[in-house]
Amino acid sequence: MEEKLSNNKESGIRLKDLSIRIKVLLNLLLIAALSSIAVGLLGYYSAKKSLEEAVFRQLTSVREVKRRSLENYIDNSKKHISVLAQSRMVSDAVLEFSSAFDIMDYYYTPGKIVKMRRTLKEYYRSTIDRKLSDQENFSKQLINSVDEASDKMVILQHLYLTQNQNPIGKKDLLNRGNDRTAYSDIHERYHSSFRRYLKAEGFSDLLLVSVNTGDVIYSVSKNADFGTNLMDGVFRQSALGQAFTLARNSIRPNMVILSDFVSYEGAYGNLQLFFAAPVYDNTGDGLEKVAVLIGTLPLSEINNIMTDDGDWAEEGLETTGETYLVGKDQLMRSDARLFVEESDKFNQQLLDLNVPIEEINRIKSLRTTVLSKSVNTAPVQDALKGHSGNIIAQNYLGKQALSSYSLLNIRELPWIIISEIEEKEAFASIDKLKLNVGLATIVIFIIGFIVANAYSTNFTRPVDKLQKAISRLAKGDVSSSIRVPSGDEIGKTIYNMNLLIERTKQTSDFAKKVGKGDFETDFDTFGNKDVLGNSLIKMRDRLKEVSIEDQRRQWVNEGISKFAEITRQYLDNVDGLYEIVLRELVDYLKANQGMMFLVEEDNKTTDKFLQLKACYAFDRKKFLNKQVNYGEGLAGRCWQENESLYIDDIPEDYSKIVTGLGLASPKSLLLVPLKFNEEALGVIELASFNTVEPYMIEFVERVSESIASAITSAKHNTRTAKLLEEAQTLTQELRIREEEMLQNTEELQATQEEMERRQKELEEVRKALQKEIAMKDEQILFYKSQIPSEEEEDDEE
Repeated sequence: MEEKLSNNKESGIRLKDLSIRIKVLLNLLLIAALSSIAVGLLGYYSAKKSLEEAVFRQLTSVREVKRRSLENYIDNSKKHISVLAQSRMVSDAVLEFSSAFDIMDYYYTPGKIVKMRRTLKEYYRSTIDRKLSDQENFSKQLINSVDEASDKMVILQHLYLTQNQNPIGKKDLLNRGNDRTAYSDIHERYHSSFRRYLKAEGFSDLLLVSVNTGDVIYSVSKNADFGTNLMDGVFRQSALGQAFTLARNSIRPNMVILSDFVSYEGAYGNLQLFFAAPVYDNTGDGLEKVAVLIGTLPLSEINNIMTDDGDWAEEGLETTGETYLVGKDQLMRSDARLFVEESDKFNQQLLDLNVPIEEINRIKSLRTTVLSKSVNTAPVQDALKGHSGNIIAQNYLGKQALSSYSLLNIRELPWIIISEIEEKEAFASIDKLKLNVGLATIVIFIIGFIVANAYSTNFTRPVDKLQKAISRLAKGDVSSSIRVPSGDEIGKTIYNMNLLIERTKQTSDFAKKVGKGDFETDFDTFGNKDVLGNSLIKMRDRLKEVSIEDQRRQWVNEGISKFAEITRQYLDNVDGLYEIVLRELVDYLKANQGMMFLVEEDNKTTDKFLQLKACYAFDRKKFLNKQVNYGEGLAGRCWQENESLYIDDIPEDYSKIVTGLGLASPKSLLLVPLKFNEEALGVIELASFNTVEPYMIEFVERVSESIASAITSAKHNTRTAKLLEEAQTLTQELRIREEEMLQNTEELQATQEEMERRQKELEEVRKALQKEIAMKDEQILFYKSQIPSEEEEDDEE
């Protein structure tokens, strides 16, 4: 353009010597050239601005989808921990594990425990020390702590770590320790249920910690923190110890403590999020805090949400786009895309940017950018001020990028979420437009040279209109299109511009409808190459799936909470529990009929059978005393196989459902065993006019375990109450007999005292008589001595 201007200046010097036709021609050519250049530039920058806005809208949509997914996932994880902490199973497990933990050292001699301590210390040196190679100081503390650890911790880690043949990371596969202690019996009963819950909800570990002693009485994953004390042990200052302390000091029963990512030593340096909730037990005098339930969430779960399992292109982020998280400390909270795809290239780019070598070595050592890569970019700085928006600025790799950023709505995790794509890739289509505009300018200049004199007026008029229209477009006014005056290059440019304006309107309207929750709205694409259109369609479909999943997850969570509350209220009324649980389950599933069978045993033959305990919408008189033998019918088959049965081909002899129009056969039938510790305690049978979805079947299976546990607890409570009543009656009878014995003893004692008194009186009489007899004897002797004998009388004579 500078060469053209210089040529114009040189020609301008000789204008006075040229003819008027040439002057007019040159002037018209100059005007035509300038107009065509102006049209090209305005079209280019307007198209670039429109494309920039479209890219920002797409990035914002991706960011918001990720933000909502992450917030929902964290919120659901908190709810899962809260519901689990308030469940009867956890409170029962805490009481049983605590009792068994306290007597663990009674089973072994001191010499045996000393040997276990040496073996455990050697295990730490040979295995765990390698896992904690990046944390040498803590590894040494951990090894030395074995000498001061409690005997109970040494025994448990010996059974479930040292003797556990499974490798680190799979220690949870051991259901029972190789001993005969009460702890192993309890562990075998509960471990499979906790492990299934952990796998289903994505947690890496679940721990139970006694609030009174601080001992980790149970752990699913069996890491180095199992059995340790969080009040005075080596983990008291760790993230686990801090989460335990906060939950232990909490005053709200349903409160869940959430902490940020840390490199947790107990999990061998892996990055973890901590969820902690207090566990309460109903002691009769009210709720008593007995333990803290702690769940740890691995980094992989967060990365899966942010990367959509590594499928960035499907989200419309092409080859350089990504969505990542940054904390308030300006360190990443999710892995960078380039690091995941090409870690060596990522590290080389950091070296080229003169990033401190310590930071690069930390990334290599931890094999992640989380808590290792600092991000001090303009989007991060603005988001730290509480703002959200869009910006073109350098990213953490030093390249210009279009970034959309905002803060997460999670109180405990003040993270920044950023969706960005490199500017070069985002504006790749602009380069083609630039070439087209240049070609159009040249063509317009040549045509203008040929027809300048004849068509100057017609030529300048549409250019002026185009200039004004493009000016409106440059200001963001897309309310009206531009009339196409002709079919030449300018007309085609205007036509394409109209298509772009209309496409922008459609995109904006589609995004607004999707943002308001209208996932049924349609959007026409221009084939497989329409990246933006296809990405918007995928975004809509993904949002629709997320919405449906959220609704189903909310339905399941509300149902679990509802039935947990019902079972808690009817623990002391087992018969009422049958009726209310069945009725509420039929209503909640919108089914039509239901029956509940429980396994009972014949007192004479010891044979087991299913006894109907409750029915809903059936003829009660017909089924009141119904019994089902093992393997008999659908209920007996469900009991025999100990698995759920779902039938949508209902037998002809199955019970009809009474409707306002008469009798009708149900469309589907669901039978679910009531399992407790993998043993079928009964069967729930549900009939419905509707199809039972898989998530509903899974919900009924989960609820059935809770119902089975509640029924078992209720039966135990009833049996305990009966035994207590009998004990009180026996105690009362013993008290009456004891009072009678005391009364008889007092009477015997009085009789004995009377006999002793009479015996003394008789002894005194006997002595008096003896004394009287002695005196009489003396008198007789005296009288005898006074009477003279016959010889003396003869002498006297």
